[in-house]
Amino acid sequence: MSQIATINFDQLVFASNNDIKTDSIKVAEAFGKLHKNVTAKIKALECSPEFAGLNFKLSKYEVVGGKNTTREEDMYEMTKDGFMFLVMGFTGKAAAQIKEAYINAFNLMHAKLFPKRNALVESPYLSAKDRTVLKDAVNKISYQGRDSHGTIYWRLFRQYGVDKVELLPAGKIDEMLAFLGFEGKKLEQKAVLPQIPDGMALVSTKWIRELEMKALPLQLTDLKFFVEQSGGLVLMKDEVDKMKDVLKA
Repeated sequence: MSQIATINFDQLVFASNNDIKTDSIKVAEAFGKLHKNVTAKIKALECSPEFAGLNFKLSKYEVVGGKNTTREEDMYEMTKDGFMFLVMGFTGKAAAQIKEAYINAFNLMHAKLFPKRNALVESPYLSAKDRTVLKDAVNKISYQGRDSHGTIYWRLFRQYGVDKVELLPAGKIDEMLAFLGFEGKKLEQKAVLPQIPDGMALVSTKWIRELEMKALPLQLTDLKFFVEQSGGLVLMKDEVDKMKDVLKA
């Protein structure tokens, strides 16, 4: 049986002063080292006094000697950071496996004892639930023929300066739906669209991409973006006629 298989890592970490710690005795047992060598290594660590003070605490424990005598010897309690600093020099395949399992034990104990503290670490990106809401909105807009999925997402990406859905910011779902022309999470479409000037027409951005693929050299000097409100481009009507002819070709 391998050394790591005989180690109960749940017993190697413990809660102390609102933190998760281990000690030099447990480290020595886990890595199969003499305790005196582990404490000697801790004393010889080339870390700053500030780091040592925060992550290592010297204490005493009793050792039973001959004829039922006892003596006190040094031991150290250490935080996860202290442990990591100490075992960086422990090499070999077995040592690597023990370090990994030990770190997992720290993390599991922390999750059990401080669930609320872990819950405070929130993702800065749109949640899976809100991504589903957004997807439903995009599907409905596309089904209504207002624009393609790609164009709708492109508008959002441009608005928020990202290049994929997973990077859209958290807490902005209502703002995103409003941007796309919906009120709240019920996906109720707004009735008001932007006022289009006389002599101009609303064109889907999908058309523009198709024309670009055909390498049409259009001179769109009167081009005006209404993307934020309508999802399309406002062009002179005669330019729209040119587009129709090209797309039919």
